[in-house]
Amino acid sequence: MNRISFFKAFSVALLLFVGSSCGRSRQPENLLPEQTMVDLLYESYLFEGYSAITTEYDYGKLSSETVGYYEALFKKYNITQAQFDSSVDYYMRNRRLYEDIYNQVISRLDSLEGSML
Repeated sequence: MNRISFFKAFSVALLLFVGSSCGRSRQPENLLPEQTMVDLLYESYLFEGYSAITTEYDYGKLSSETVGYYEALFKKYNITQAQFDSSVDYYMRNRRLYEDIYNQVISRLDSLEGSML
């Protein structure tokens, strides 16, 4: 199984697991727009995939490279870790929105994979 297929399968499994706890939650004041979440997740999956094949991954520990990457990503989008976390939490509790976001991320990953073949 190639790396992109693995991440797609992982995303779907995560979606199903988290989706089982669906329920409406209050929207946070600083909620990131859906498209911003798609962009952030897409870029983070590309980084995580690249890191997984280029470095020795130590489960349970964040490397300084990983921390630095996410700090730069949040700076690029002018957001905070707390804003990202509360947005992820909100979308995870609203299954249809979360599915829409992940379907867009998976579609973008599929397009990238197709362009590489």
